[in-house]
Amino acid sequence: MRFFLFLFTLVLGYSYAQVETVKRIEFDLKDDYFGESIYEFGEDGFIILANTKASSGEVNWKFDKYDNELEFVKSLELSLPKEYYKDETFRDDNNLYLLFKSRKGDYRVVRYSIKT
Repeated sequence: MRFFLFLFTLVLGYSYAQVETVKRIEFDLKDDYFGESIYEFGEDGFIILANTKASSGEVNWKFDKYDNELEFVKSLELSLPKEYYKDETFRDDNNLYLLFKSRKGDYRVVRYSIKT
């Protein structure tokens, strides 16, 4: 019995030794941004999408691009009338597509290219 307990302890200790945090990054959302979503694009990095509460009749959507080394690359903001809400999202190898709808039935399609 002691042998099995020793073997279990040895295996358990070895499995924890294999976990290593390589790099950690914390993202601070500024200017009242919330509802963040992350979209990965393989070797091209990833995008963090967040929005603000409606003020002065508009909602701002912020696209922050990061590379695979978790370094900030660039930011882009998009303003839409507050009656538009994000309904669908689609991603291919190079683009992020967002479908915004209004309650009246109007819609807007936004394309963000990861390459530019």
